[in-house]
Amino acid sequence: MSDNRNDTTELFDLNDLTNAVATDPRFAKLGPAIKQATSMSSVRNDLSRASEMIAACKESQGRIRAASGQGKTVSRADAVVTQALLMQAILLYTRAVHSKGKGRNKLQITNHLSTSGRRIHDQIVELRNRYLAHFGEPGRWERHRAVLALDIERGDMALSYPHESYYVRAEEARAFEALLAEANRIADEAYATAASRLNLQINRLFDDCPDFLNRLRQVPFNPESFFDADEIEGYLGSIGSRHPNAPTSPKIVAPDQGGVHGSRPSPR
Repeated sequence: MSDNRNDTTELFDLNDLTNAVATDPRFAKLGPAIKQATSMSSVRNDLSRASEMIAACKESQGRIRAASGQGKTVSRADAVVTQALLMQAILLYTRAVHSKGKGRNKLQITNHLSTSGRRIHDQIVELRNRYLAHFGEPGRWERHRAVLALDIERGDMALSYPHESYYVRAEEARAFEALLAEANRIADEAYATAASRLNLQINRLFDDCPDFLNRLRQVPFNPESFFDADEIEGYLGSIGSRHPNAPTSPKIVAPDQGGVHGSRPSPR
């Protein structure tokens, strides 16, 4: 494996630095700046992945329509995968712009959306709250009935529970795709602003704190202990780049590493 770092490049873990200098007032503004920058980077990752999901959903829909047009039977598995892609995209979107936790600041997206974008945003959030995350008001997506079949002559009866569910409603998918395009632009701008503020804070510390470099050297960042082996070279090559929307690289967690499936974003 080649190492894209040159001999003069050093990597420092700013998150570890904030813990090490927590009681030093000179660094009081650094922690909030780091959290905002990493939060906006994380939000942008969620929205990027949501866009990938909706694009894959459209491709899957296209294959289903083509198969149906050729008189082929559409498998239930194909329909389920298509719906799962849309649902995951919606969950990633709402996680990025509608939820706030201790580990990540929220992107204040609604103040920057267009009128149509805000309307679609409200619909998507309602869909997540009342259908995907909780069974509240399924509305046009799902219908359930209890039906009694009574045979008077034979003197018997039977109960059935018909259920109708849309896997994907095309109009919602198209509207959501337009919303994601708008949200990604807003997230890119928020990330750029946060990254610039962090950059200014670091420049100020280099100017005002003679021991700043020594402090940094106490918290080195080691890519080998953070990334999988096949991700390190890509990370090192990305340092200093300004790619606005780097792709994600899925990773499957082996059974001996926890036994669950998951994905990790590729380094940026």
